[in-house]
This record gives sequence, C-alpha cells and structure tokens, in this order.
Amino acid sequence: MSQYYQIKTRTALGEFHRKPIIAPKSRANYIINYTRATQRTNPKFNSQVLFRERVARNKSLPRISADGIAQERVHELATYESRINSSIETDREQEQCLLQHPTPPPPVIRAARPEDVEDILRLIVDLATYEKEPDAVKATPELLRTNLFGPTPYAHAIIAYVPASDKPVGLALYFFNYSTWTGRPGMYLEDLYVSPEHRNFGLGKALFGALGRIAREKKCARLDWSVLKWNSPSIAFYEKTLGATQMSEWVGMRLDEEGIARLERFELGGPAKGMEA
Repeated sequence: MSQYYQIKTRTALGEFHRKPIIAPKSRANYIINYTRATQRTNPKFNSQVLFRERVARNKSLPRISADGIAQERVHELATYESRINSSIETDREQEQCLLQHPTPPPPVIRAARPEDVEDILRLIVDLATYEKEPDAVKATPELLRTNLFGPTPYAHAIIAYVPASDKPVGLALYFFNYSTWTGRPGMYLEDLYVSPEHRNFGLGKALFGALGRIAREKKCARLDWSVLKWNSPSIAFYEKTLGATQMSEWVGMRLDEEGIARLERFELGGPAKGMEA
C-alpha cells in the first residue's frame, strides 16, 4: 500500500497548498522519486540528490531510512513556513504603521516677507553656532528689514516650512552679482541652513530647487557659494547630490569694515565725480 506525505510548497501568489508524494513499495525507488520531487520545491536540496540516488541504487543505506528523509524534509518545510509567516506578520505591522502614520505633506518653500525677520535672524544665529562662530553675528531685525525689504534690497531670502512646525526651519539667503567673462548676472548663495532635527527630509534639495528656478528666471550663468573645509557632510552633499565642483584654484579674499576704511588712503583727491553708487 502506498504511503502519502503531505509536503507544503509555496505558490507564486504567496499561498500554500499540499502536494502528495507517493512512496512505492521499493525502498530504493521511493528515495529516488522522493529526492527528484524535492528538486521542484527546494533548490538547496539538489546538492544531496545525486548522492542519495547512487546510494539507493547500491542498496547501501544502513543509517538513512525513507522515513528519516521524510522527517528531515518535513522539518525543513516547517521551518520555512515559520519564516514566511513571520515575514507576513511583519508586513502587516508595517502596513498598519503606514495607515496610522501616513506620509506627511511636502514642505512649503516661499519667499521671505518683512514679518519673517525674527525667524530669519534666529536661523542665521543657528547657522553661526553650527559653524562655531556664534558671537560673529552682528545683524539685527532692523538691519535685516532695511537691507532685505527696504527701497533698495541688497539680498533676498527664501524660507522652508514643514507642516508640523509653525516656524521656518530652513533658510536660503542670496544676492546677485555679475560675471564679466559670461556677460551675464550670477547668483551668490550667502547662507543655506536647515535645522538639525529636520535634515535628511529633502529640505536642502527643495531650497536648492527654488534657487535654481530663480536663477533660470534671471538668466544667471552661475550659482556660487562657500563652504567650510571641515564641513565634510555638506561638501559630500554638494558634490554627489548636486554635482557641484570645488573652485580649488581660487582663494577667497576679504576686507572687513576696518579694511574698507583703510582704502581711503588710496583715493586720488577724493571720490571721483559720478562714482557714488
């Protein structure tokens, strides 16, 4: 009388069905048919097939019985089924988590307004603290209001919001310059900052996207900015994500307020007529 062993295999739809394996009376043929059948359900079992078939034909199986092989196979399938069930349960938990915590709406990027000067100054101070120079900030709300939103604005700013915050968490402050080589205007990014707790969510990319749109509208040939040498994460972001190149052949130069005052000694008899800005 034939014996039946119920072997669980997984279908393409992720379901399980039971597949009977018929064991003939002949012990050797049983093992050969059994091992051949397992080739279709367990690729890892293939390495043992030829050896067991050869031994079965020689009728030399003193320690391995057909029942033992079947028990081993059933144990393997039970372990596999347990892993599948665990994976399914994990997927269900992740699905429930997504349902309870849906993807938040995208951040809001907009041009700064006069009522934003307090938040702009806060982000400027945060950036100076991050760059290890918190005492270098001399700006005040009045100065920002005059120079960003006055009759002659010298710079412009865009800010970033996230839905969970009622205050800006990102800032890009820029102004326009001119290139004699290209004969076209350029954009210089003075400050770019995102609060640490809101990084790695695409806010930096969104701010650069807004800057790029403005630069295209103004027909800018270049977008330049500076970064501290020790700020490796930002340098990697600029090079790998944005595709920016380092201006290694150029050295930045600066005159502070006192240095500008010293330039007076080089004037030829006072300011020339028509030279005032």
